[in-house]
Amino acid sequence: MLCTTSNGMNKIIIAVVIVVAAVAAVMGWWWMSRSETASAPTLPPAARTDADIEELNSIDAGQDLDAEFKAIDQDLNNL
Repeated sequence: MLCTTSNGMNKIIIAVVIVVAAVAAVMGWWWMSRSETASAPTLPPAARTDADIEELNSIDAGQDLDAEFKAIDQDLNNL
């Protein structure tokens, strides 16, 4: 024996589902808008001096890329 609900009961269930979905959407929107306003404070950027800039420019980051990749190129050519 199949259990069927009346047409009125189906409308009530659909209405409840729509109301629950709407409440969940509003609560989600509220939660997201609240978390955006509670961001971490930002600090002012540190002052850079000429000595700091010179020190950064003097760092050797491996300017000769051909020499660094020579071993890799040989391995690839052997494949």
